[in-house]
Amino acid sequence: MGLKKAGAILFLVFMMMLGSVLPNPLAGSGKDPEGETGSPYGLATPEAIPTPLRVKAAKDSPVPNEPRETRTTPVDEHTVDRGEALKDDGSTDTGKILAAEKADDKGKTDKPLSGKVICVDPGHQSVMIIKKVPVAPGESRTVWDYSIGTRGVETGVYEYAVALRVSKKLRTALEELGARVILTRERDDEPVGNIERAEIANAAKADAFIRIHCDGSDIPEARGISVLYPGSRYIDDNDMLEKSLTLSEFLLEEVVKATGAKNRGLYERNDQASFNYCKVPCTLIEMGFMTNPEEDRLLNSESYQDKLVLGMVNGILRYFNATGTGNNSG
Repeated sequence: MGLKKAGAILFLVFMMMLGSVLPNPLAGSGKDPEGETGSPYGLATPEAIPTPLRVKAAKDSPVPNEPRETRTTPVDEHTVDRGEALKDDGSTDTGKILAAEKADDKGKTDKPLSGKVICVDPGHQSVMIIKKVPVAPGESRTVWDYSIGTRGVETGVYEYAVALRVSKKLRTALEELGARVILTRERDDEPVGNIERAEIANAAKADAFIRIHCDGSDIPEARGISVLYPGSRYIDDNDMLEKSLTLSEFLLEEVVKATGAKNRGLYERNDQASFNYCKVPCTLIEMGFMTNPEEDRLLNSESYQDKLVLGMVNGILRYFNATGTGNNSG
């Protein structure tokens, strides 16, 4: 047998074996914000369309889609404004994060968010590291630390791109109100794991951690906005949990008011590493369904993104005033 023929046979055998063990990136279309169930590409379980205001139930599994690139070893550098958030030993370096932020607060002291540190987390990214991590500190159950997210059925735009655009708009709006804003990533091709996202917020001692996502479902008609908040299974800080719920309630109310979108309610989640490793008040907003053609077009519209940001800002302002930490509270 010739050398070339033998090589071709071996290649075909390898591809057949590979296809039997890898998840199909085109199967299913449900979506979980962190892609923590199933594979990092996600296998779907559709949810029912009707949703009460507050439910304690798991949402959809992640929408599978093929990453532009995957990596199996950690990435050493993050060339973004927030600086290097993690030391070589995995611990956080608060000084580097804060040094990467704008230090000049002159003229901001009379603004409603003066002195506030807000961490904004654009969900997902275009590259991943294939890695599982404990769902919470000290737990044996593991979840995927990276996922790609959903994709627009009409526009073809990925969730990570929409999340980053909205996050940057939100940063601008919050900075205009006097806040110091930290983004967990500045580029789509920057892999940031779910635990690292929480540690960035923790290291910055953020007053609020706002996670920005889009939704997806096997049901094309599924639409609307929902907000997720951390549950108490792995978190025993009641003050943090109460503030996270309050933040989530106001965020949902104001974004629905600003956009006119369907209110899908609040969801308690115990299965997300970004919640379970977080030590500051946190929330996650699902801005709409990219698997719904109409909402996909809206989510990629500049004017609709502006409405989303307006609602988020109003919700954040209400939260700080209600918890007695806002400059206008009293």
